[in-house]
Amino acid sequence: MIFKFIKKITKYLLRRLGWKLIKIKIKSPNSHPHADPDIQNIKCIMEASGILHIGAHRGSEAAVYDWFKKKVLWVEAIPEIFIDLNDHISRFYNQKAVCALLGDKNDKKVDFFLANNDRASSSLFDFSERQKKDEFLSHRGIKMTKKISLSMTTLDDLFIKLNLNSINYNHWIIDAQGAELLILKGAKYSLINCKSMQVEVSKLKFYEGGVLWKDLLNFLERNFFFPTSIPEVEHTDILFIKRDM
Repeated sequence: MIFKFIKKITKYLLRRLGWKLIKIKIKSPNSHPHADPDIQNIKCIMEASGILHIGAHRGSEAAVYDWFKKKVLWVEAIPEIFIDLNDHISRFYNQKAVCALLGDKNDKKVDFFLANNDRASSSLFDFSERQKKDEFLSHRGIKMTKKISLSMTTLDDLFIKLNLNSINYNHWIIDAQGAELLILKGAKYSLINCKSMQVEVSKLKFYEGGVLWKDLLNFLERNFFFPTSIPEVEHTDILFIKRDM
């Protein structure tokens, strides 16, 4: 607790002086939190007017988007993570971050569960009972340690509040730990301007109340988005591309 307080004060003082406190993370050779991009993913990024990245965490892809010279809107729900995200992307031109919990309602107070793996598995939903007993989670010690109260907003309303046009961000990345369908339901008008999206999908119930692959697929196909592949594992990223109506 004392360490967290000292860290918070130090970061505040450094910001006042125009400096940053940046944590250097050493990743293991086998660490790959995101799937390797394929040709179709790269093509979608290259052709995009801009990138909307929902579930930003610390913005590890910022340098990649900058290399492609794309404008980016990052959306992160957790206030403590958002501070580091904002610091990280400040070095990149034309990238903006907003702290918001996206869903299918506006101004709805909800519980948000925080995970102990650098908040990476945090979600609007708690882990399912099956996952809490799963050897993979228990072996790695991953669990929800507390919950906070956040106010939900829709993506449509967020674009209005930010005075931004969704047509300028027509490639989406959605990594929302089971809340992907709620976010899409709150993006009725924004979805019209989306041309492609990479979505995290699950074939098993990792989160209690989280969307499963078939329901997400049905919703997106009804909105003329079709997958470029079918998930072969229980939890992965799938690229969807919009076809002409």
